[in-house]
Amino acid sequence: MAIWRRGFHTLRYLKRTQIFHLIKEKFFPQWVLRWWAVPPLPSAVNGPTRIQRVAFQFSTPPALDRQLVRRFLAGEVTPRELPLLEVFHLHYFHYLFDQSLPMENRLALIRRWLERHPPGDEPAWHPYPTSLRIGNWILFYLNHPEVFEADPSLNTQFLTRLWQQGAYLRRRMEFHLRGNHLLENARALVMAGVFFQEQRWVRQGVQVLLQELAEQFFPDGMHVERSVLYQNILVKHLADVLALLRCVPKTFPAIARLKNTLESLLPRMWQAYLNWGGDFPEPPLWGDTAIDMMYPIQALQDYLNSLSLELAVPDNPVRHVSPSGYAFYRTAEELLVFDGGPLGPDYQPGHAHCDTLSITYHFQGQPVLVDAGLGNYEETPLRQTVRSATAHNTVIVNELAQAECWKVFRMGRRIHPEPVTEKTDNDHWEVTGEYYHSWAPASRRYRHRRTVRHHPVGFWSIHDVIQGQVHSVAAYFHLHPAVQVTVRSEARQAILEINGARLYVLWRMPEAQLSQESGVYVPHYNKPQTSRVLILRPRLAPPVRMYYVIAPARALAAAQQFLEAIDD
Repeated sequence: MAIWRRGFHTLRYLKRTQIFHLIKEKFFPQWVLRWWAVPPLPSAVNGPTRIQRVAFQFSTPPALDRQLVRRFLAGEVTPRELPLLEVFHLHYFHYLFDQSLPMENRLALIRRWLERHPPGDEPAWHPYPTSLRIGNWILFYLNHPEVFEADPSLNTQFLTRLWQQGAYLRRRMEFHLRGNHLLENARALVMAGVFFQEQRWVRQGVQVLLQELAEQFFPDGMHVERSVLYQNILVKHLADVLALLRCVPKTFPAIARLKNTLESLLPRMWQAYLNWGGDFPEPPLWGDTAIDMMYPIQALQDYLNSLSLELAVPDNPVRHVSPSGYAFYRTAEELLVFDGGPLGPDYQPGHAHCDTLSITYHFQGQPVLVDAGLGNYEETPLRQTVRSATAHNTVIVNELAQAECWKVFRMGRRIHPEPVTEKTDNDHWEVTGEYYHSWAPASRRYRHRRTVRHHPVGFWSIHDVIQGQVHSVAAYFHLHPAVQVTVRSEARQAILEINGARLYVLWRMPEAQLSQESGVYVPHYNKPQTSRVLILRPRLAPPVRMYYVIAPARALAAAQQFLEAIDD
């Protein structure tokens, strides 16, 4: 019964179109779908004749792709030995733009792929890696026409198979998943349609892409899946579309509106990414995020600048509450991010974690309070751990999860927080988030409200209020592995030291007990590190009120006075 209930509460949030396409994907034999989608070859496939100039070359692929292809070329791994995500990355062909990889190696990888992966072969022709590969192959062809001119046989095979991928993708778009997958499908179909002058592909790709851009991005440019990683990836991949469209004569139909939309959206996406700390050497790992899967920040910025986009310079300080539910406070010294919004889009929470009312904190560019990251994309205990609320800087009440996370990307019942409120004046900045845990048994339902406030003298206060049927409460603080911690329980403080900087965590709550445990921090894909976790458990006397302070050394006295005044 529990399995059926969980499945029902997963399916009930899907869109009707997702249900229809999900039935097609799950109940039709895969060989039937592949047979239906593989197109007959045209009599001839020609390369691009209406593209006026060479697209800008992006010079640095993600670190994970560079590492994988070197291991693959050295014979250290074979695809059979790798998890599915890493096999996908080998099929993306991001590494075609690795300038340190000899050109003959890159061409050898293309030839090997053409020989070993006929149309419909899985997982190579799965719609998602096919989408990313189409974009990469097109840009590589435009940037290196000389290598194809020197080898007419490779040129013919390459263009033929590239055309087949576009025709195949047109029938296998991931309407059952939507989210970033459908965006990537539509993006690739537009690029292939422009490249081969296939008007049907362009019309279909532009229609879907414009619909999804309107649905999947908030007005401030943040993507609806609320992942730092996928914000990074989508900035790069949508910039690819714009770079290609700018190479096409203005008379080419169906693209003017898309080009204008991207020119308006990309600067806002970039600003949202910076608000999130995406330009930090070690950014916050909100949602499913791994640093080695991201495009390097400087290469990404250079790419956007090459497209002459008007990138805004962030104000100092940034005090912004996104329609997504995230709140950002950023100065030259610190960055605090607070998540008061939904776990993710209800129809696609695959990259969502149980992180509602959690915070991350950077001081002088260094991560202090951290999020666990994505872990991996396999059905493992690590994956379940990083998605759970215990892996985030929030409060666990009655030992209840914020959502039923199962398998790798599934989510059943879940909480739905109320909109974040903001109070701002010349001296203070304050945000408040709140949710009611309505799907727990009646004897365990509760309401959690958290207020995060920045004080003008330079410290942060956090106020948690738990109401309802409260049986246990635990507040979690996940520290970066580089943070050295000294706990003074009698003084109700923890001293944090990182790179010569000293910070204090102070607390005021009834008869709180502090414990230290080992946690997990996974900044790079499937490479967990051990971290330190501080857990505060107060005496229960509903409503439970808990106060904490995060203060640099210079603001310690003011922070202590603030807490003493509360006690009084």
